[in-house]
Amino acid sequence: MKDEPKEPEFKPFDRVLMRDYDDQMWTAHFYSHRDDNNTYIHRTVGDGGYHQCIPYEGNEHLLGTTGEPE
Repeated sequence: MKDEPKEPEFKPFDRVLMRDYDDQMWTAHFYSHRDDNNTYIHRTVGDGGYHQCIPYEGNEHLLGTTGEPE
């Protein structure tokens, strides 16, 4: 049985890249919190919300692109 990849855990003010859909560009944000009661579960400082969130560190090359993290 293959283990599912674990989603990263984020803390407030972590630098992250966020987007909603695979065909959108990654944008830089500061993480605020996760809200499972909201359609857009990953919340930013300033209260924006997104579906997809990855750490900025190690993924800097994806900023402003639609590329996929490795």
